[in-house]
Amino acid sequence: EDERDARDGEEHEVEAALKGRGFDTITLEGMSVDEQLDAVASAEIIVMPIGGGSPVTMFAPLDCKIIELGFSDIIGVFASACWADVLGQSYARVNGAPGDQIGALHIDRDYAIDPEQVLALL
Repeated sequence: EDERDARDGEEHEVEAALKGRGFDTITLEGMSVDEQLDAVASAEIIVMPIGGGSPVTMFAPLDCKIIELGFSDIIGVFASACWADVLGQSYARVNGAPGDQIGALHIDRDYAIDPEQVLALL
């Protein structure tokens, strides 16, 4: 098993742990805007990676819990944290261990999240 497969396995561990708690996996990229808004507007908890897609949480219900996944080298505050503060949503960030750089930006990095840290926030 190469390093990339190991990281993908860790990502699947988080997904599997959440599915075991009744979560659905939604990939917004393959959905229409209406489908995206409907999915987010009916969410009770959103677990998502840090990054450019985080503003979508502004369309989540006020009582929605937002859990953002990242790594400790990223110190910035992203839109999901800002919207949670403005809207009064519950917000938490889980930082994993940073891995390989996979793109030009510092945020373009693999990272490993401990599924138990995520489950503890549910």
